[in-house]
Amino acid sequence: MTRDRLRLLAAFEAAVERHVRAYFAGHECTSHVWTPGPMRDLLPAFRVLEIAPGPRTPHWTYVSAGAAVLSRPDAAALEFVLIAPESNPRHVEIVTMTAHYNHGIALDEGHTVPIGDLWLPGSRCDHVLLRRPLAFGERFGHIDDPAGAARILWLVPITAAERDFKAANGLAALASRLDEAAVEYWRPDRASIV
Repeated sequence: MTRDRLRLLAAFEAAVERHVRAYFAGHECTSHVWTPGPMRDLLPAFRVLEIAPGPRTPHWTYVSAGAAVLSRPDAAALEFVLIAPESNPRHVEIVTMTAHYNHGIALDEGHTVPIGDLWLPGSRCDHVLLRRPLAFGERFGHIDDPAGAARILWLVPITAAERDFKAANGLAALASRLDEAAVEYWRPDRASIV
C-alpha cells in the first residue's frame, strides 16, 4: 500500500472517529483492535470504537472505524454499529468480523451475516441483520467529510429462525414483526419472534 493511500485511509478513519465522538459527546469512548483473524493483515489501522453508556444512550455501543475503506468499489461504503448490554470483547469481534465479511461480499441493508456462535451466553442470536441505525436517527447514519463519505448500518443480533423468516418473507416483514414485538435489541436473552 502506498504512502498516499495510507494517508487517505488514516484521514477517513479520523473522520469516522470525529463523527462518532461528536454524536456521542459526553460518553467515554475507547478504541479497540481485534487482533486474531485476517483483519490486522488486511487493514492494520482498522479499529472498533467502544462507547460507554451516557447521556445519549444507556447502552454500550460499538462502531467500526475504517470498514468503509474496505468496501468493494462496486458497493456502498459502509461502517457498522452494534448496541450491547455490557462491555465485552465479543462485540469488537462481531463488528470486525462483519467489516471483514463486507470486504469480500458487498453487504447492504437487509443482508444477514452469521457470527459463528451465539452472540453472548444465554443468547439465541447467531446472526446479525443489517438495518439503518433507527435507534440513533438519520444524522448518525451518514458520514460526510472531505476525507470521504459512508453510511453506518446497524448490526441487529437475530436468531437463525428470524433469518429464515426474512429469507422467506423479506426484510419488511421481519422488521415489522421485530417492531411489533418491541424487541429490545440489546438483550441477548430475548426470545425469538418466530
